Amino acid sequence: MRASSISSKSTRAIQVEHTVTEEITGYDLIKSQLLIAEGRPLDDPEIGLGEQDKIQQHGFALQCRVTTEDPTNKFIPTTAG
Repeated sequence: MRASSISSKSTRAIQVEHTVTEEITGYDLIKSQLLIAEGRPLDDPEIGLGEQDKIQQHGFALQCRVTTEDPTNKFIPTTAG
């Protein structure tokens, strides 16, 4: 297993960053999760996941979240307006 594929977090919920995984693997994780919830196996042709070591990465993706905080007001979130 490559070090880049190890995660310290395990959850059944889909993460907001799932779009990064979708971009570099081509897998629709939301669709897959719904099909798995219906009882379909990972190797179902419509899911197509099968074995983890067969999933290929294509390129790179980066997701950023920009937030604003008001430093003069205890750093509470602000719309910066």
